[in-house]
Amino acid sequence: MKVSFDLIPRMSRLFLDYLYEFENVGDFFEINPYQFQGYIDIFEKLEKRNYQRELLADILREQNEKWGNTPETLKSISLLKDKKTFVVFTGQQVGLFGGPLYTIHKALTCINMAKYLSENTNYRFLPLFWIEGEDHDFEEIKKTYIIDKTNNLLELDYNPGEPYSGICVGDMILDENITDVINRFSEGIQDTNFKNQILTDLKECYSPGKSMTEAFSRWIIKLLGKHGLIGVDPSHPRLKQEALPVFMKSLRKHRNCLNFALTGINSMLEEKGYHNQVKHRMDTLDFFYHDPRRLPITGNNGEFTVKNSSLKFNYCELKEFISNEYLHLSPNVILRPQVQDHIFPTAMYVAGPSEIAYFAQYRKVYDIFETPMPVIFPRKSITILESRVSRILKKYNLNFQDVLVPSHNLESRILKQNLPEELSIYLEETRITIFQQLNKLERMAEGINPNLKPAIINLKAKVDKELKNTETRISRAFDEELQILKSQIDKLQVHLFPEGGLQERKINILTYLCKYGYEFIDSLRDVIGTDLEGYHKVWEISG
Repeated sequence: MKVSFDLIPRMSRLFLDYLYEFENVGDFFEINPYQFQGYIDIFEKLEKRNYQRELLADILREQNEKWGNTPETLKSISLLKDKKTFVVFTGQQVGLFGGPLYTIHKALTCINMAKYLSENTNYRFLPLFWIEGEDHDFEEIKKTYIIDKTNNLLELDYNPGEPYSGICVGDMILDENITDVINRFSEGIQDTNFKNQILTDLKECYSPGKSMTEAFSRWIIKLLGKHGLIGVDPSHPRLKQEALPVFMKSLRKHRNCLNFALTGINSMLEEKGYHNQVKHRMDTLDFFYHDPRRLPITGNNGEFTVKNSSLKFNYCELKEFISNEYLHLSPNVILRPQVQDHIFPTAMYVAGPSEIAYFAQYRKVYDIFETPMPVIFPRKSITILESRVSRILKKYNLNFQDVLVPSHNLESRILKQNLPEELSIYLEETRITIFQQLNKLERMAEGINPNLKPAIINLKAKVDKELKNTETRISRAFDEELQILKSQIDKLQVHLFPEGGLQERKINILTYLCKYGYEFIDSLRDVIGTDLEGYHKVWEISG
């Protein structure tokens, strides 16, 4: 089932226009992602540019061999040496156990589009995944969620023995506490034919002594390497060296070009009623220094300071510092696409809704760096609807969109449709009516023969007792049905709209791997497809 994003809560106007009214946002992007004929212009530009293809192929092979990628995928890396081979990129932070489902959806969209473009053009395309370990938002990546065997949301939270010190999250070394998290997952999920194998593989990837980047990389390659996905860890020293010109140009262009371009584009977005996804600070450079903490660099009147440190420079000193310390630099969210697309021949980037909003602000940045802006392709968006959850929808005559509301709203609606609010009132009215007639009968009988009154009083007592018993049974049945109904509403929302958001933004793929095995990913890839249109897909599966 296809659902328009217009019907899904909290979708930004910019994202909706990007999907359905591209002419409204066309000034901020190179090409409409759903007009295939425009792709060729980008490919021709890329073909004319020079890249260190031999070096890139060597680095990718080295990294992916380490992570256990398949022989077929390792062999495909050599295609990058040909100037008619480009890449389809996506990426994500190194979230625990792969993070939410949308990470998998992004990667599968990337894989499918690389295959689609290879089959429908005269070029070859490789699907690459940018493994972002140089972030510092540990709170965001240290936890993930599954649906447990009681149909509740179970938080899996990794808390290392030593408090987080502010280093790049990808450099954090897993300690023994990661085993406790995996054990909690094992205890929370039901036993299946696939569970033991999934646990074995997960423990192999996420074992004490590995970094978060290595663990994430091994896991994502375990899941998707056989489909052709190639991982990229940008912290590799040779990739850092390749990125050095981008850092230098960023410094040169920051004050008079980048600030001006970003301020202008942000104003244009606001004038059109769109939001600024990235809050640009004019006094802060677009890259960080790691000591190993991730520290911003601020500038004022030609003097530069690395925040929370004693490092201070003038412009010339900072240039020399960057030349010597490039291994300890990383781009911010504005500069990261420029690093990626300077190093790699990027034809397409598969982006989520927030990333599309980022790229709306970057069009002029691409012009400044003289880099072709790739096709920004919306990742496919999927909700997995298991048949036992589907049966609840059908039982209460609901569709998928009906569930995308606060739980109390859904509860009120179903209660109104299925449990009569006036039941207690009707029971009381029935009692009054019966006793009005019995009282009338008592008066009539007493008028005929006073000796009949005790019999009528006895009858009234029996009726009163039976009415109370009936009321108790009805009330108990009502309460039982109410609890069942509330339980099923909770189940619906945990599975389809957990904590007020789409399933793909909360639930980890482990929920489904343990039920259906690795073949689940094969089926999910087929469902994601390569349609050049934007909608949310509800995929109903048995189980």
